[in-house]
Amino acid sequence: MAMTEPRIAPGSRSDIGWINWIIATVAGRVAGTGPPNLFRTLARHRSLFRGWLRFAGRLMPRGRLPRRETELAILRVAHLCNSEYEFDHHVRLMSYAVGSKRLVSFVKRKVKSGHSVGFRPVGSRYQLVQPPRVQTVLRILD
Repeated sequence: MAMTEPRIAPGSRSDIGWINWIIATVAGRVAGTGPPNLFRTLARHRSLFRGWLRFAGRLMPRGRLPRRETELAILRVAHLCNSEYEFDHHVRLMSYAVGSKRLVSFVKRKVKSGHSVGFRPVGSRYQLVQPPRVQTVLRILD
């Protein structure tokens, strides 16, 4: 069953403080959205939010998986958890990582239908492939 409302409402500027509000706003601008609800919810506990940012920063921009595969994994989990909000948010992030809206649209359809997809650099663009590494990541998530 999909949730229509968050269990914990995202914090307002006064709930999370100016510094956390600025961090969330910048993150939203980078993603082409408003401040992410996850940031605004975690920022209700200010010190928890800062620790989570360090943790999340090690996973996303500076993790061991390439950014394209990270976004693919997040899309798959968001789909399996029926989280349209998270799915739509990371579709936008994947379009930045891949650089092709047409390719992202194709990946979106494949992920929702349960197919494994991956990417291979071809010049300055990416081509879809199903390498063993991506298949393994997606099997672990399923």
